[in-house]
Amino acid sequence: MRNSKKGGYIVEAAIVLPIFIVAVILLISIVPRAARCERLVYAICDEMTQENIQAHFFKSYMRCKSNLTDGALRALKSDDSFSVDRLGYCHTDRVRSGRTSMVIDDVITADFTAFITYLDPLSMGSDMEFSGKIKCRPYTGTERREEAMSREDMERDENSDPVYVFPKSGERYHRKDCSVLNPACEAAVLSQDIRKRYGSCSLCNSGEKSIGSTVFLFRQAGEAYHTGQCSTVDKYYIEMERSEAGEKGYTACLICGG
Repeated sequence: MRNSKKGGYIVEAAIVLPIFIVAVILLISIVPRAARCERLVYAICDEMTQENIQAHFFKSYMRCKSNLTDGALRALKSDDSFSVDRLGYCHTDRVRSGRTSMVIDDVITADFTAFITYLDPLSMGSDMEFSGKIKCRPYTGTERREEAMSREDMERDENSDPVYVFPKSGERYHRKDCSVLNPACEAAVLSQDIRKRYGSCSLCNSGEKSIGSTVFLFRQAGEAYHTGQCSTVDKYYIEMERSEAGEKGYTACLICGG
């Protein structure tokens, strides 16, 4: 008789190979399910972010629930299902941070459940139930239980040192009360407040601009907001940090000292 290791290799392969194949099949079946759950979570977060913005202008329980459902179904397959089990819209909740907790107004909390169907490599259907909870706070401008904050209060930074520059024609940075800024117009983001305080320009049809668009206005003496193509907009200024203005080559105004 002659000794040979080939028989031992065959026996080891017969034992290990089936285990390896089963492990690969399990991995192949788990990864797509995890990916689909991840897409679902991202879709819900995107819809909730949009609701956080829209709730600043108009609060709607039904819109929020409908958008969450539609966004989730777009991320899933046609055979999957999704439902919002419980939705707390702009309610009061206690939020814990470390050892302290505080009462926060205007909180949106959504509990959801998705039933995900998947056909694994062995052609065996398998359903999976995936549930979760998301909690966020809309940009409604409220601080604790006080009155609604203004746009200036929400954007104020105690460590900020803002200056103002003319990005197209200026070489200096100025303070807000500088006389150089008074006859010029300011670039701003169109909001409901600007629409209430200023009218639309009949020359450039600025009234067709949507909320969030860039417009230009004369805060000192103007009565309308304009588009960038308007003939009245020849020179405008923007706000930036003093350090950023220095890095971009702007120097201090000789009139106001910057």
